[in-house]
Amino acid sequence: MAETHVQDKSQKPIKLTPMMRQYVQIKAEHEDSILMYRLGDFYEMFYDDAKEASALLDITLTTRNKSSDNPVPLCGVPYHAVEGYIGKLVAKGKKVVICDQVEDPKQAKGIVKREVTRVVSPGIIMEDQSLSARANNYLMCMLESPIVQRPSLRQAQGLTTSIVYSLCDVSTGQLEYARVDSLEALIDEIARLDIRELVYTEKDREAEYVQKILSHYSSIYHQAQSDLFCDTDYAGDLLKEQFSISSLESLDLTGEQDYISVLGLLLGHLNDNKILKSGLLKQPVERHLTNHMILDESTIRNLELFRTLRDDTQQGTLLWHLDHCGTTMGSRKLAEVIRAPLMDKKEIDKRLVAVAELLKHEDMSESLGESLKNIADIERLSNRFITGSANARDAVSLKQSFCFLPEIKECLAHCEAALLQDLGNEIASFDALATQIDQMIVEEPPLTVREGRMICDGVHDELDDLRAIEKSGKGYIAQMEASERKKTGISSLKIRYNNVFGYYMEVTNTHKDKVPDTYVRKQTLTNAERYINDELKQYEQKVLGASERIKRIEYDIFTTLKAEIGAACDEMKQTASALAMIDVLYSFAWIARKYHYTKPCVTTETVLDLKDARHPILERLNIGENYIPNDLFLDALQNCELIITGPNMAGKSTIMRMAGLVTIMAQMGSFVPCETATIGICDRVFTRVGAHDHLQKGLSTFMVEMVETSRILREATSRSLILLDEIGRGTSTFDGLSIAWAVAEDIHDRLHARTLFATHYHQLCDLAEQKKGVKNYHMAVREWNQEIIFLRKLKSGGTNRSYGVVVASMAGMPPHAVKRAKEILKLLELKDLSFQSDLERDNTGQMGLFEQQETVLLQKFKALNLNSLTPLDALNFLHEIKQEIG
Repeated sequence: MAETHVQDKSQKPIKLTPMMRQYVQIKAEHEDSILMYRLGDFYEMFYDDAKEASALLDITLTTRNKSSDNPVPLCGVPYHAVEGYIGKLVAKGKKVVICDQVEDPKQAKGIVKREVTRVVSPGIIMEDQSLSARANNYLMCMLESPIVQRPSLRQAQGLTTSIVYSLCDVSTGQLEYARVDSLEALIDEIARLDIRELVYTEKDREAEYVQKILSHYSSIYHQAQSDLFCDTDYAGDLLKEQFSISSLESLDLTGEQDYISVLGLLLGHLNDNKILKSGLLKQPVERHLTNHMILDESTIRNLELFRTLRDDTQQGTLLWHLDHCGTTMGSRKLAEVIRAPLMDKKEIDKRLVAVAELLKHEDMSESLGESLKNIADIERLSNRFITGSANARDAVSLKQSFCFLPEIKECLAHCEAALLQDLGNEIASFDALATQIDQMIVEEPPLTVREGRMICDGVHDELDDLRAIEKSGKGYIAQMEASERKKTGISSLKIRYNNVFGYYMEVTNTHKDKVPDTYVRKQTLTNAERYINDELKQYEQKVLGASERIKRIEYDIFTTLKAEIGAACDEMKQTASALAMIDVLYSFAWIARKYHYTKPCVTTETVLDLKDARHPILERLNIGENYIPNDLFLDALQNCELIITGPNMAGKSTIMRMAGLVTIMAQMGSFVPCETATIGICDRVFTRVGAHDHLQKGLSTFMVEMVETSRILREATSRSLILLDEIGRGTSTFDGLSIAWAVAEDIHDRLHARTLFATHYHQLCDLAEQKKGVKNYHMAVREWNQEIIFLRKLKSGGTNRSYGVVVASMAGMPPHAVKRAKEILKLLELKDLSFQSDLERDNTGQMGLFEQQETVLLQKFKALNLNSLTPLDALNFLHEIKQEIG
């Protein structure tokens, strides 16, 4: 074989050993990954991989061939702890390739054969250590294609292409596909689903839509895949093979070339990464986006559905608040339900009726909850058995879970709610499989499946015999030694063992004439001879092979059991899906009972009528003051747009967020924090609340505000709920007021959408006099000793005061600055907005504020008519002047 050389950066060519030659050849096929190469009890990394991994994992970087002119950088991790290290690398956005020994080193001729057995990237993870137990881990493949011939507003606007995508969570088997007619819609989907990995074709690598998405989501792991996977014939064959079908008709994909291609891209990607197995994925389901309320990236962020704005954590979010699920499957389902509130009144009512029954029968509900707490993650465990990565502890977890399924079915069998009955019927029985696992696997097996100690006694006759030999080894040798001494008359005969010669009988030279002919000389020493006979030889073969044979037999038994469990995985996934939804409904009932929520009346009418409504999160967080409930009424005609004024900190944003959260909760099928609630189904909830920027994208706070507002005006419909806070405050007063007025007016005149519009532009209150559906509301405050008390109550009517200076004082602004602000405020109020022009003069003719004040006072004095001034008028005038100058 020709010599192979590799050249490290800035080094001379290095002559490689056979082992390193093998490594380099495998690494050449995975240049974009960190290669973990199995060597004995370690996974090793070399060259640049070692340098990068040692820094990311905080492990020691050493070198191979230290004494040579070209030492090789090296680091490694123990094989039994590799999953933790893989998880850390993947969490840092790295792709990891696992290269294992695929033959017994003892039987290898030359270099041990090694192959890539697994590829792990952020979207392709199966192991618990690397996954969030209560969140899905989604991989998305996307493909640009000509738009299909179907009625579409965007087609009418001249759109010629659309984007199709396929979506999967390999840890659960979920597989879906959909089409979006705009880049913005795809961006929303990526945010809503919290995608971990994006895949596109080599052909689309430089496509505009790919570049824009990667720019928007620069932190998401992404990679290009072969265009071949999208070929419809190739993709069709992949689909047929994966789902064991002869025609795509059974998947409802006949003629759907775009969907076939994008599903082929996903299957090809999984196959290329060594994870695609028969049964891994559920049959693909089309995501009908029009069946659910659309929540865009801004709404998800502003309403803090999954992450808080303040510190990007889960505590304080809607998911955190509602998640009282007993299973991790339920928690993942809950997140899915929050992402996609329903728009079908019948489906919403089915959930509400189910929650009502669980709420009514508290004993039954609590019994159900206790049973759910004992259910393991059947959904993910089933896929681990399909891929072969499951261990004996996983089997025990399944067995223990199966034992509680009859109790859950019994609870639901007595329910009247149709949804609970249907879900109960979807739970299968696994009694026979549970019994088999119980009889075969010990209660506390080890983590690994190749080290033995996991199969029960009595399962396999040879295994029992070998265990007996292993346990009785010392006693057997002692008995044989005594027996041989008696047979031969050699009282000093000893049976011993060493690693070189194995078992032997040692006889001193004094007694070697007594050695029987059946003994075979094994080694000659100075003062003794070492022998072996047939009995000892047979025992040696049995003992030395017992340990390895035990491990082999146990592994084979478990492999057979894994296959039998894998055969039941379809039923297990169906059961898991039902359990997850049951858990969500149970959690809704638990929350409703604890926090006194009520059943909303969901209607197709365009209305939002809330009585004594509370913000669910703030009420629970209990931030130091009692939460004040509020009423809120919106409809399509008389009250379609509320202009809400009032000071900062009074609760305008809270009212708006409360309205959005209550609407989303109702359409999820949850009870809501209100005395009563009538909620018309919304197609979308739009929010423009709070200030933030995207400086890395070159967008200021005001630009972000305008981008989000523009999108609302483009995409909202009469069935949307719009929540707008402080539109136009990021620019000059006149510009901002003009924008705010135009936006409010457009929503009223063109969209007729239910809208809450919070503002400090008091001039917008005039809209109520011009527009029939606009109403003025304000957040009530009480003034006391030059301070204000926030009443947190929404009242009808507008206000012309914002109390900004008072709020600044409450926030701790120094007294001298507060005093000066009051002085300036009086001048501004005196000359209204015209004073702004005086403040904006250039330096050459700028008049100071005190000079301006003096000029105003002089004008007042000049305007006095002293001939007609009475003493009382004079006193009043002086009092007024004194008030103005403080």
